[in-house]
Amino acid sequence: MDNMDKKADQSKQTNKTGFEKDFGIDLSTGSSGIEKAIEMGINIEEAGRKFYMEKAAQANIPQVQHHLKRLAEDEIMHTKILQELKESLMGKGEWIGVKELPDTKKRLEELAAFKPGKGPKVEDTSSAIEVLNEALKLEDRVSKFYRGLADELKTDKGQAFFQKLADWEQGHYKLIKKLIEVVHGFEGTWG
Repeated sequence: MDNMDKKADQSKQTNKTGFEKDFGIDLSTGSSGIEKAIEMGINIEEAGRKFYMEKAAQANIPQVQHHLKRLAEDEIMHTKILQELKESLMGKGEWIGVKELPDTKKRLEELAAFKPGKGPKVEDTSSAIEVLNEALKLEDRVSKFYRGLADELKTDKGQAFFQKLADWEQGHYKLIKKLIEVVHGFEGTWG
């Protein structure tokens, strides 16, 4: 590589947005950048589903297991929505509208309803807390991915689509945070 090529490559690296640096997707390439971002989203959602199912099978607290399975179901819905978007963009060149997902507020109310002393005693909640902290990091990263993608897109429909996905992931984050509070509140008495 000669000096001109090196300078051009350095200039290209310098002009990259935070999103492009963080996730390695150049949206300035047009539809191929969007397709790559959607594929990455699909892969992220599939990995999230797998994570939640594996961790649900290991959970020693039934309520944690229940909520992890529900999060896995949400990830399946997210994957389907991204696949629908990909098909629509590739087939018709059109963005799709985003459907509403299950209400996080209702799930948060369910968590608030748990009372100490229900179910068998759980001596050690540390593994559940560890899993939930991993889940928090996952949801935070995915939310940032979608929010960054929404910020980078030039179309209103594209921005709205990925902002909605970021909001869903942020809802998952709040749900997991509340679940951690609940598990901490019931240490030694709840299972």
